Amino acid sequence: MANIRRYERGELLGFFEAVDQALEEPATIILIGGSAVILAYGVTTTTVDVDTLNKTTDALKSACLRAYEQTGIAPPLSLDHRRTFWRDAAR
Repeated sequence: MANIRRYERGELLGFFEAVDQALEEPATIILIGGSAVILAYGVTTTTVDVDTLNKTTDALKSACLRAYEQTGIAPPLSLDHRRTFWRDAAR
């Protein structure tokens, strides 16, 4: 069985703080699923990915890539609700 990477609250916060710092224009990410519960309610579980509800801009995708380069944290991230961003862009 493959070893699946799981992300804790602190890692998700660190990643999204780095995304925020890397943004060159305002952006919105609507989180759903496990990552939303972990970040919004402080649940102590972990997640294997970050699911979003909204489409995104190229600027947000670029900020996510810069955040990955800065932090080394790269949760599989569905930024357009149809595909996993990291499989296409970061790996």
